[in-house]
Amino acid sequence: MKRVQLFGAFFASALFLSSTLCAQDSLAELTQALELFKNRDYANAYPLLEKLSEAHPENLDLNLMLGASALELKRYHEAIAAFDRALILDPRNLTARIQIAKINYLLGNTTLASQELDALLKESLPLSVREGVQGLKTQVDQSQSKHSFGGAFILGGEYDSNVNNDIGGRNFTLPSLNLQLFGTNTKSDYAHFQTLVLNHSYDMGGEKEGWKWDSSLVAYNKTYFDTSTRNLVLFSLSTGPSYTQDGYQLSLPVTLDKVYLASDSYLDIAGAGIRLTKLLSPRLMLDGGYSRKYNSYAQEFKARNSDTNLFYLGARQAIGEESPYLLSLYFAYRTDKERNDLRSDVSYDEWGGRIELSKEIFDKFSLTGGYSYKKTSYSDTDALYLNHREDKERRYELGVTHELSRRSTVGLNVAYVDHPSNHDPFDYDKRVVTLRYMVGF
Repeated sequence: MKRVQLFGAFFASALFLSSTLCAQDSLAELTQALELFKNRDYANAYPLLEKLSEAHPENLDLNLMLGASALELKRYHEAIAAFDRALILDPRNLTARIQIAKINYLLGNTTLASQELDALLKESLPLSVREGVQGLKTQVDQSQSKHSFGGAFILGGEYDSNVNNDIGGRNFTLPSLNLQLFGTNTKSDYAHFQTLVLNHSYDMGGEKEGWKWDSSLVAYNKTYFDTSTRNLVLFSLSTGPSYTQDGYQLSLPVTLDKVYLASDSYLDIAGAGIRLTKLLSPRLMLDGGYSRKYNSYAQEFKARNSDTNLFYLGARQAIGEESPYLLSLYFAYRTDKERNDLRSDVSYDEWGGRIELSKEIFDKFSLTGGYSYKKTSYSDTDALYLNHREDKERRYELGVTHELSRRSTVGLNVAYVDHPSNHDPFDYDKRVVTLRYMVGF
């Protein structure tokens, strides 16, 4: 049951309470409690709601609000008591029944939680409520087993206005020879792609928190209609332990990637890293980490072999109350160091970031806007250009997503990429349009 429904119920009951609370201080406490709850300040709302509920135990909505506040504060037994009082007043109240099932799940009483959710699913429920109950039931069922599985399948198509990242038919100068050359004309193409994601988690301790072993397999394929040299196949495996406690999650993944380009083996990547995620509040999450990767190319490209160090930090913040904006920020610093010391375009330092803002604009329709920037500075002097190559990239994106069901979405995304460089053959721009369908399982 969404919090907005609880807000609506409390607004409705506020009129009734204002007519029954005679003391001016009680009216002030009611107004203050409502404001604190709306602002998600549950720690300060709870004592006021507790006092009001004790004075007016016959009010259903006060008990629901008190239970919700206690649940947010992880005062589970107090929450159950409040929701039990709500059920005495309204034995079929969906909010109270769902929240009690959720609390039993959080307390490890999975049998009780499962029984209540099964009973709810046998009833005639609104579609949105049924999807929420079914989602919670899936979590409860998975928690009763040490193994949990999930994944997604994505199917899509793409238009690329400059598939080979060419600079067009303009001329440029090769400084070392003072030679005038002409760039290759741009070529547009269409592609279709498929992505399969399979996730598995093994609970090593039998608890919601503690040690787990998490694994993920990603298979990706992109095929162009005309430009077969750009066809891409990727297999990526990540596996390793993770530890969760009090909103923190520490992960220690080992990764293996295999890349095929134009149907031929192109690149093998082996890596390991550390990742730390912290949920500071229900509306703010921080994410950061470090990874070390070893890049080994096929025999004809082995001069590109390198080692990578990657540091990254991200944050996600919900802004607003009933229909919040979701703001995402991401920063990364990467170094690649060549192993063979044969080329001038392998070793580099790169830093970049991304900002993204999304919001539900209509029922089940969300709009997302994003901007990415990165700067790549190569370490070695290029013999033809007599300087160090330096590239930049600015990417502007706008997308719309429609939620078809709780597990499936369809989305359309348009992007403009500007890629300036002090080495002319790498100075280009392009437009990309992507349509995708995703279903989770």
